Amino acid sequence: MIPYQNGDVEVRIQHARFLVSASVMSQLSPEFRRLFTTKHGLLRESIELPDEDPVAFHLVCQSAHGSFIPQAHISLETLVNMAEAIRRYKIPATSRVHNTVAFSFIVQTLRPETLSTVKLVMLFRVAKVLGSAKYEPVSYTHLTLPTTERV
Repeated sequence: MIPYQNGDVEVRIQHARFLVSASVMSQLSPEFRRLFTTKHGLLRESIELPDEDPVAFHLVCQSAHGSFIPQAHISLETLVNMAEAIRRYKIPATSRVHNTVAFSFIVQTLRPETLSTVKLVMLFRVAKVLGSAKYEPVSYTHLTLPTTERV
């Protein structure tokens, strides 16, 4: 994966390794500040996040650093993992990362009639993290549950 050129902390996730700017990530969320600094306030050289999805976390970092992320690079599974990262690291709704996930959510829901039930459930997970009332109509108005006729 492409490292951030001014990165000062190496992030290791499974077999992936990339650099991030601790100051950029720390401004994004206090959770990152806690991850990137020791209990003595010193900057760590590297961190390991073995339970993260490397693709989703890398896209979160790219978005935080201001990189454009083409929608073709965000699969539905990756979108769910990015939303979970937003929740886990308490990334605010005012951030670029949140906006990237929100835009991808909207793109994924443009043709809801083509979505399987499994994909709809995944999108509901993302909508729950995004938490805005404006996402509820998008997801609920296009979901038609089967009805049974009574005789």
